[in-house]
Amino acid sequence: MTEVSTPYDSRFPRLTVVIPTLGGASLDSTIEALRGGTVDPDEILVCIPAREASQLRPLSCSNVRVVATECRGQVAQRAIGFAEAMHPLVLQLDDDLIVARDCIERLREALLELGPAWAVSPALIDAATGQSVYRTPERTSVAARLQFWMLNGREGYRAGRIYPTGAAVGVDPFRDDRAFHDVEWLPGGCVLHYRESLVLEPFYPFPGKAYCEDIIHSHHLTSRGIRLRIISKALVGVDIPRDTQSLREFARDLSADLRARRHYLRLSGGNPARAYLFGLNRCLGYVMRRGRTLGRIRRHTT
Repeated sequence: MTEVSTPYDSRFPRLTVVIPTLGGASLDSTIEALRGGTVDPDEILVCIPAREASQLRPLSCSNVRVVATECRGQVAQRAIGFAEAMHPLVLQLDDDLIVARDCIERLREALLELGPAWAVSPALIDAATGQSVYRTPERTSVAARLQFWMLNGREGYRAGRIYPTGAAVGVDPFRDDRAFHDVEWLPGGCVLHYRESLVLEPFYPFPGKAYCEDIIHSHHLTSRGIRLRIISKALVGVDIPRDTQSLREFARDLSADLRARRHYLRLSGGNPARAYLFGLNRCLGYVMRRGRTLGRIRRHTT
């Protein structure tokens, strides 16, 4: 990893980046993108369980520090990194995201203007296509209207909202020319905070992969009076996995997701049973995707 030296600009607060990881292959690319941006973080904390830390290859950048954790889990590892952050601004970042060159600069500019009662996130785009991860759906079809009625009743589609079923709908930054969107939740892959606003508790109560942790985290932030905003021109690329789940994998994934979503609804004063409407919606989507896949296979084998 090439060492890059960026002069410190005393006009701005220093910045810590916290990356919870298991040390996967994408970590190097994430750090390289960070350090190649218009704002070079003053401190990058790589929070990794002690067993994996012993196998991590040396990171040669002077501003990168490995934090070996006794716990294992994205939220818990991140909380330890938050507690160790030294600087006034703290960016939480997943280890498989690639920040655009000016992403942190745009986020920092927005947060400094808003103040400590806010947290901000970039817009997520598909790294392969450049399109929004949350592309605005075509809502005139019967299927789309039924889908959003199941998720959100008569209100239907509302971007940036958490629906009564626990479904969280993101923002498509290319839908209009607004510079920002005030929202009810922030995607957990990339969020910039003031340090005094951080949630330091490992709030996710379940073992294994963290489902719905971003809406649970957003609930804890808003419960403390923190407001949430998406900055449209700050962009982060993410690799979108293609749907190759078997029925067994889908069922296991859905079960874990519903457990976490019911937990969120209990926390937020909603009705946990409504999460099952979200689950039904996912099942219908899975059946439709599988049907389209089988149809393509048949067309190519006849």
